[in-house]
Amino acid sequence: MRLTQSAVSIALALAAPSVLAATLPRFRMQVLGPPPLNEAIGPAAVDMNNHGEVVGHGHFRYAPEQEQHALYWRGGKASFLKRPLEKEEAGQNPFEVAGFGINDRGSIVGKAYAPYDQGLGRALMWPSSNAVPQSLPPTPHLYDVATEINNRGTIAGQSERDPFVHTAPVSTFLWRHGRALTLWNDTDGDPHNLVRYKGAKVTDLNENDEVVGTVRVPQKEDPYRPYWISRNQAMYWGGDAAVQLRSGIDGWEFTNANAINDAGVIVGAAADIGPDDFFATATRAVTWKDGVMSFLPGTQAAEASAAFDINEHGWIVGDIAGDAVLWMDNRAASLESLVDSPGGRWDLQAATVVNEAGQILVSGLTEDGLVGYAVLTQVPEPGSVVLALTGLGMVGAGCRQRSHRPKDGRHPSMPGSSRARRAPFIVLDL
Repeated sequence: MRLTQSAVSIALALAAPSVLAATLPRFRMQVLGPPPLNEAIGPAAVDMNNHGEVVGHGHFRYAPEQEQHALYWRGGKASFLKRPLEKEEAGQNPFEVAGFGINDRGSIVGKAYAPYDQGLGRALMWPSSNAVPQSLPPTPHLYDVATEINNRGTIAGQSERDPFVHTAPVSTFLWRHGRALTLWNDTDGDPHNLVRYKGAKVTDLNENDEVVGTVRVPQKEDPYRPYWISRNQAMYWGGDAAVQLRSGIDGWEFTNANAINDAGVIVGAAADIGPDDFFATATRAVTWKDGVMSFLPGTQAAEASAAFDINEHGWIVGDIAGDAVLWMDNRAASLESLVDSPGGRWDLQAATVVNEAGQILVSGLTEDGLVGYAVLTQVPEPGSVVLALTGLGMVGAGCRQRSHRPKDGRHPSMPGSSRARRAPFIVLDL
């Protein structure tokens, strides 16, 4: 069957309005259910892969000392991840365990920490959601945390501060090929040891093994105390390069790099810190590409906004003044306005993850005033769009379909290197 261009356009509009560039997608909302027995105190959903599987953690009121457990959600249903068993089997104090990252193979990373045993904290990797966790090779520090894992199996994370020594060193690491490789030490940004409260954190890892995060650097000298006031500084690590991401905008510092996609586009938040200020007076959601930082649309009038994630299609999610937001096509949209079936009255306050299928992990306040988490999925889903188009016979003599893939091969030595970008889900060249 040969379809005219007009017929194809009509079919697209009827079958898949969400794939049209000028139309914002619609979503259905799936609430992430409570853990088994509903014993959790403040469970947190942290990361989501491209299959919509979610990991996180929560404390449990009936467990000894309300210890922390790692959690896994699939299809909105929660289950526990297995725990390191050696301490329990030995009758010792149990570990607190948390999950922080998950890849498309279902491998999960996180941490185990024994609060009663000083010097015991380890980075963990679960090969699957029903596997016993494995300890990653230890770093030179005491409290290791794995926060990100990509589909190549590379893992990124950091060492945490010794809770008894505030000036203990903090570093960031890659675990690759069975080794822990140091990305950054506090002394790299503070060679004179001026910053008292140190810190370094990995926030994202892309498929090119490029890492972004945040470190603490001196902001200004405090005349009342013999150490310097410090601030967050957005960081990039790629290959042998460790780069502080400068804003280039007077009065603003790029303080938090929260995510990087495979094209090297980085998103996060910048802070308005004047030369005489100790603290930021405002924060704004930003992108950083090819060495240039730009404010995201719709953030000018708000005192606080941040971008938390970006996918390969250029969708960005975050919040503006406590309202969960999706940025696409150079505009901002409140996610509450795009949800068809909210499943109760929710106040969606932040969007933290967006995957390649266009699913978005959000948090907000439920009708009962409690913090809850949910996954937003496009309506109709991209898979059903493909079936609809196939059923209409669009892949035939009258239509030529073209896919756009990122160039492969070279890794950029700096973030934001130009690459071909995939178009969202379906591109028909008529």
